[in-house]
Amino acid sequence: MAGGSSACGVAIIAWAASYLGTGSGEKEFHTTLDAMKQVHTFRVAYSASPGTQHNEMMWEVDCDRAIVHGQSHYIDTSRNPPIDMKQEEINVANRAFNRKSDGSWAPAGYGYQGATAKWYCGNLAQGTDSNILPEISTMIRRGILQKGDKRQ
Repeated sequence: MAGGSSACGVAIIAWAASYLGTGSGEKEFHTTLDAMKQVHTFRVAYSASPGTQHNEMMWEVDCDRAIVHGQSHYIDTSRNPPIDMKQEEINVANRAFNRKSDGSWAPAGYGYQGATAKWYCGNLAQGTDSNILPEISTMIRRGILQKGDKRQ
């Protein structure tokens, strides 16, 4: 029986190590969250084409220089005439500007609601969701991370 109990002990240790090793989803999520807290610059691109619409957006954030640069392009072919809108904005040290059709920049109008670099970078440093990056901290809090078959 001594050989059986040692084999059982080895199996339990191997099982526990598999959850604590690099293959553990929860550990990988925590590593990702920790890495996101060290970010100084990042770029996020988004593209979607639901039905007759096409949306593209891109944000570039520089935490060290307090800059957020955003571009968006929206097309809706169901309208007559079709809608084709482009927008570009930049927020530098909490001063917002919009790109005009002639290529120059103008101060953003009253009520500008764009997020600042301080807001994005502060959320990342605290591990708080920022609405443009994957919600890693929420996945860790609410997710059930375990080995097994992938579920769709």
